[in-house]
This record gives sequence, C-alpha cells and structure tokens, in this order.
Amino acid sequence: MTILTSKWKLSVITLFLTSCHTSHALANKDLAKHEQFESDFIYLGAQIGSIRYQHGCEPWAVNCDKRDTAFSGLIGYQFKNNYFIESSLIDLGDVNATYFESGINVPYQGEIKAWDAAIGYDLELSDNFYTFAKVGVLNWYGETQSPSQKRKDDGFTTTASLGLKYNFAENWQARLTYQYINDLGSQKIGSSNGHIGWLGLSYQFKRKKQTDPQHIVPAAKPQQTTKEKSIQIPAVKELTKVVAEQSITTLFAFDSSYFVPSTEFNEFLTHIKSYPTTQITIKAYTDSKGSAEYNNRLSKQRAEAIKNYLANHGIDESRITVAFFGETHPIMDNDTEDHRKHNRRAVVTSSEIEVRINKEVQ
Repeated sequence: MTILTSKWKLSVITLFLTSCHTSHALANKDLAKHEQFESDFIYLGAQIGSIRYQHGCEPWAVNCDKRDTAFSGLIGYQFKNNYFIESSLIDLGDVNATYFESGINVPYQGEIKAWDAAIGYDLELSDNFYTFAKVGVLNWYGETQSPSQKRKDDGFTTTASLGLKYNFAENWQARLTYQYINDLGSQKIGSSNGHIGWLGLSYQFKRKKQTDPQHIVPAAKPQQTTKEKSIQIPAVKELTKVVAEQSITTLFAFDSSYFVPSTEFNEFLTHIKSYPTTQITIKAYTDSKGSAEYNNRLSKQRAEAIKNYLANHGIDESRITVAFFGETHPIMDNDTEDHRKHNRRAVVTSSEIEVRINKEVQ
C-alpha cells in the first residue's frame, strides 16, 4: 500500500484552508436564493479530522500513541432534496507503539488508508441548517512494520456517520461529522474500532431552475386611417321557453327484469339528451304473482335495468332518480293475464324545465 507523504498532507491542509477563506468571502450573499436551484446536484469536498483507534495498542505496550490526524476527499450526489450517496478516499493516519521484546524496546508503526461508499439522508432544521446520517461500507488497506518485519492486509467493514451541515453561501456547505468504523484491520496486522471527528467543506454544483420565458410585447404598428362603415347590429331579445314534462311507459315480461327499449323509448332518450338539465325519474312495478318481498326486489331490478341503459347511452347518473313499488299501485286489477301484463311496467319521466333562447328583433 502506497504511503501518503507529508507533502501530500500539507497540500490537503492548504487546499482546505484556501477553500475556507474563499467561502467566507461568499458568505454575505443572499442565502434565500437556494430556492432558485434544482434539488439534484453533484458536490466535491475535503475533510480534516482527528481519529482515535479504540484498541490501537496491546495492554503491555511501553508507550502508545493511538491518535492522529485524518484526511479525506469526497464526492457525492444529492437527489430528491434529502437523499444523497457519497464516496470518500481517506487517510486514516498512524498508530505508534513501543513494546519491550528480548530485553530492548522495539518500535511498531501501523497505518491505514481506505475508501468508503455510503447512502445518507438530510433532515432540514432550518432554511440552511441540516442534520444528517449515513451508513455504508469501507474498503481498508493496512500496513504494520517494525525494524525486523512488515505485514500488509486489506478487507471490508461497515461504517456509520452522524453530523450537521450548514449552507453558508449559494454553493458552499460546511459540515461537522462523527464517523464510526467497525473492526478496522485484521488479526494479521491488528484491528480496532475507529472514531473520527471531521470538519469538512464542500462545493455544490447546483443548476439554476428553468424560469418561464419572458414574453416580448411587439411595438405597436402605426395606425392606418380607414373610413368607418356603419354596421347595423340587429337587436336581440331573450325569451324563455318551457319544455314540458314527458313520460314513457315500458312493459316487462312475467318474472323478468330484462329491458328491451322500444322505438318510442329511444325517441324519449333523444329528448333528454337534447335537454341535459332535465331530471329523470324511474318508477317500476310488478303484478301480484309471487310474494310481496320478491316483487319488491323484482321491481328494483327493473328500475336498475333502465337506469343502466340510460347511463350506457350518455345520461349522467346524477340526473336519474330510481323508485320501486313492487305489486303496489296497480293500474288494473290482477284478475287476468292481460291486466297483469299492464301492471308489469316502468314509467320513466323527464322533468319540466325552462330554457332561454335569443330571438332577433327587427
């Protein structure tokens, strides 16, 4: 594994401080302008932090330095306002320890580099202040060396972070983060949980929202002089026309709710289509054959059959009222088949309405 040089670390610190200075100069701009940007964007950033290796040294170490400075560069993608995915390249610093072996003190040094990939969620606390959490996987590369040996290893583990973000300019964001890395390292080079406190800065490549194009009003053309012609507009008088109530009776076969529309019924349908403000009432009946309960149900089925026919032919159901009376209200006695045939009926009625018409007056 390639070891980061002090020169590289110094460059990261210089870049970080330069970005802070530049960002501070932008902080006086109107932060409310963030509403002018799209919610999906890419961002780049850098972080500097302090890492502590929880189990960085064995208990019998003569001395142990398990804290160091950590550095990272990151790239991320914000989407759907609150979600983001992020990847970081991380220098996790060194651990230095001395152990008494064979009568002498032997120094050991361990270092780890890593990259991680995570998904996170921002929770807005105010217009420019957020708290966030993210979880992900981390791929580490580690090396432990002493004067007599060197050991290397790599592997994967899990990581989680909590933190705060602050948008202090249109495109600039500062963040403060705590990161936990579980079981960093291996038996071969030694392992420990990692705890990091990060201070970070990122630049957001936001796109401005598309605004509606401004309509350009063409300059008025010079008015041309024309001769006026007198046009006589006929007077119009508004009249009221009364459309009378209309009704039609249809008969049903014995013990049947099957509806067969007649020519006259379809003419009635044309009439109620022509006057869409009319209200339609359907009243259905039966003869006296069968029980009263059965006949009441049969008359309902007959009324519903006519209602469905009207609805299927363009009549809004809100205009239709259904009533069913079973064997009550016969128009003839039920002593003969001919009389019972006339009682097996449904009466469909359209209401009287007034319509306004305009008529020219000479």
